Amino acid sequence: MIKTFEYKKPKSSFGNIHLYVSYNRVSPFVNDPQDIKIALDSLDRPIQYYALGDNFTDNGNRYIFQQVNSTWDTLTLLMASSSARLSGYSEGLTIPPFIIEDLQGNKVPIPERAKLVLLDFWGSWCVPCLELTPNLKQLFGKFKGKMDMVSIAYDDDSAKVKAYIDIKRLLWHNYIETGQTDRHPIVMGFGVLNYPTFVLIDSNGKIISRGIGKEALTKIESILAKNH
Repeated sequence: MIKTFEYKKPKSSFGNIHLYVSYNRVSPFVNDPQDIKIALDSLDRPIQYYALGDNFTDNGNRYIFQQVNSTWDTLTLLMASSSARLSGYSEGLTIPPFIIEDLQGNKVPIPERAKLVLLDFWGSWCVPCLELTPNLKQLFGKFKGKMDMVSIAYDDDSAKVKAYIDIKRLLWHNYIETGQTDRHPIVMGFGVLNYPTFVLIDSNGKIISRGIGKEALTKIESILAKNH
């Protein structure tokens, strides 16, 4: 067990690894595990994001983020088998499967069998996101036979988002998460802090590529072209 007040101290039982736990509610009491997001920061890897039930490796040992107690001051880690699949929301890790319902009422499984899925996190308030709309349309037109695309708008103005989708003819799956509630399952689940964020997932749920902005989209296009 690691006390939450020890997370930002220079030393912990995991050496140079620091664990940061965020919680998406005002109340200090944990009511729903989906409200919890864990960020793992170390000197030898980029920051990686996890949820409860995910696992990570340190010095050859595999650990599962098992639970946070009701007063949110203790995170319990469970030793796991080294053969367990590395799970989480960062590049190289495997996400748990989930289903969204797009604006047309279609149920979209992620991951999708025999297809890649590109997640595009954006908002109508995000100028860099809007500037990349032509690039996304071009990418979708070029690779729609081998991948699905899901744009996830994190936006309070649903009407503005829908109007933009219609005007720009964004003919792939679109989904809106509004900030008017205190839970944002996909945005928070993926630990999205910057926009636009792009996440390319294979048919097994493994994150092939994850990044921010035009450079990330260019990298994803290169990956898709190599596998075309």
